[in-house]
Amino acid sequence: MEFFPEMELNAAQAEVIARGMLAVARADGSVHERELAMIQGFYGDSTSHKASGLAALENAPDIDPVQVAAAMSGDKLPKLFLKSCVLLGFADGDFSAKERTLVEKYAKALNVSTDALKTLEHSVKEFLLGHLAPLANTDAVTAVAKKLKLFVVLPFLLAFLGAALPGSAKAAESACANQPEVRFYHWAWNAQMGLMFATGGKQATPESLMCKHGVNLRLIREDNTDNMQALLATFAEGLKAGEKNPAKGAHFVAIMGDGSAPFFKGLNDKLKKLGPEYVAVVVGSTGYSRGEDKFMGPPEWKKNPQAARGGVVAGVLRDGDWNIAMKWLGDNKIHNNPDETTYDPNALNWVNASDYVEAAQKYVSGFCADLKNVKSGEKEKHCVNAVVTWTPGDVTVAKQKGGLVSIVSTREYKTQMPNVIIGNKKWMEENPKIVEGMLAAVFEGGDAVKGSDAALKKAAAVSATVYAEQNAAYWYRYFRSHPETDKQGLEVDLGGSAVSNLSDNAELFGLTPRGKSLFEATYTVFGNIVKSQYPELLPAFYPASEVTDLTYLKQLLDAKSAAPQGSK
Repeated sequence: MEFFPEMELNAAQAEVIARGMLAVARADGSVHERELAMIQGFYGDSTSHKASGLAALENAPDIDPVQVAAAMSGDKLPKLFLKSCVLLGFADGDFSAKERTLVEKYAKALNVSTDALKTLEHSVKEFLLGHLAPLANTDAVTAVAKKLKLFVVLPFLLAFLGAALPGSAKAAESACANQPEVRFYHWAWNAQMGLMFATGGKQATPESLMCKHGVNLRLIREDNTDNMQALLATFAEGLKAGEKNPAKGAHFVAIMGDGSAPFFKGLNDKLKKLGPEYVAVVVGSTGYSRGEDKFMGPPEWKKNPQAARGGVVAGVLRDGDWNIAMKWLGDNKIHNNPDETTYDPNALNWVNASDYVEAAQKYVSGFCADLKNVKSGEKEKHCVNAVVTWTPGDVTVAKQKGGLVSIVSTREYKTQMPNVIIGNKKWMEENPKIVEGMLAAVFEGGDAVKGSDAALKKAAAVSATVYAEQNAAYWYRYFRSHPETDKQGLEVDLGGSAVSNLSDNAELFGLTPRGKSLFEATYTVFGNIVKSQYPELLPAFYPASEVTDLTYLKQLLDAKSAAPQGSK
C-alpha cells in the first residue's frame, strides 16, 4: 500500500487540507516557521496559489471538523487529510498534545477510528525515518519522492528534511546559518530585482551577496499592507518584551514610497505607545517602478480624459497606484469621488481592493457594486471598468480579459514611485552592521542587474521562486516595459521597473551636493493628496524627516569615499 497515493486535488480540497494544517499548527498557541513553510509549499505547489492566497487562509478562522467531513469524502481523501495534519505536527519536532487532540477531533468527524489514527501516525513516523533519515540532500529526497509517487506531499518532505536532519547538507546549505535570521516581507515587484539577485533564493544562499555581507536574509511575499503593518508591530512588541532578535514579525518590509505617508501614520501612532524608539523608518530603496504601476482604462479615456467621468475603478485606496490616478485627475481637472459607497456621474469612482492582485481580478471578473447615486439618491448597480495595479496585475488584465489600455503610468511619472525599505528603528540601531550589510548587498545586486543580462536572468529566476508565481522568463520579460496585444486585440504597455544602487539612493534621499530629497518630495505631495481626499482618516501625517533614518546610507557612502579608487 502506498503511503501517499497519487491523486489530483482540486482547489477546494487543497484549501481544506491547508486550513486543517493551519489549525493544527495554531493548536499549541504559535505557528512555527517550519510549519508555515510546509503549508506554503503544499498550498502553492498543489494549487498554484500565490502568497496572497495563503495570507487569506491565515486570516480565516480555523476550519471545524464538520466542514472537513463535508469536503473530505471517500476512502483516500480522509487519510490524506489526516496524514497531512500529522506530518505538519512533526514539522517543529514536537507533535504536541494540543495538536494531537485537534487531529483526533478531525478523525472522529471523518469516521476514522482511534486505532486507525494511531496506525496513520505510526506510518508517518515510520515513513519519515525509514525513507528520509539516510538521505543527505534534497535531490535525494526528490528522487525518492518521484519513485514512490509522492508528488502531492513532496513540499512537506523537503520542509521536514530541513527540520529533522540538522546535520545534513540541506541544513548546511540553509544560508548564513551561523547568523541570526532577518525576515524581509515584500510584494511581488520587479523593482526588487537587485534584492533578489543579492539573496539568491528564499533564504540567502551560501555564495550570495547577502552571505558575503554576513546577512542571513529570508524573503517572504506579502501583498497586503495591513498585514505588513501588523508584522512590524508584532516585531516591535517582541523587542519591547526583551527579545534581542524577535522570532515573530518583520525585521523589514518594502512598499511604495509615494504611498508611505498613510502607512506610517497608522503604524507609528501604534508603535509610539511602546516608546518613541520603536517606530518604523525608511532606510533605503531597492529601485523604482518605471511603467508597471499604472492606471488602466478604456481607450476612449486615453483619447479624451473627460470621458472618464462616471467611471468605476478597482484599486487599493490611498496607495501608490491610486496616487497615479489622483495625479492624472488633477492634471485633467476631473473630480474624484473618495466615497466608495456612492456613485458620482461627474467624477471618477472607486471600488476598494485588498491588494493590487485583487484589483485586477475585480475587473476581470466583472465585479459590480450597488452604489448610491449622489445626484438622484437612488441605489444603482455599477461595474468596474478600469483598474489601478501593477505587474502581475496588468498582465492579468490584458491576458485574461483585455479591453483596457495604460492611461498613465510610472513611465510618465518616473520619479513618483520608489520602492522603500522600512525597518524598526530600535532594532536597527542595535544591529547597524546587519542593516549596512543588507543595504550594501542590495545595492551591489542593483549594480549587477544594471550591468549584466545574465544577472537579470538570475534575479528573475529567484523572483519566480520567492514570489511563487509564474517562471523566470515571465519576470525577466516584464522587467522592462513593452507593448503587447491584449485578449481583445488592443495594444497595451505592460511591465517596467528599474533597480537602484548606492548612488541612486544618494540621489533619492538628497545625499548629493544638490541636497534635494526626491523621496521627501513624493512622500509629501502624495501624503497631502490623501489628506485632502480623506481628512477624517488622515488629518495629518508625519514629516518625511521623522520617518527616515539615513545613518546607514551615509555610512556606506563614507566607506565608498574612503575606499581606494577602483575598489568596491
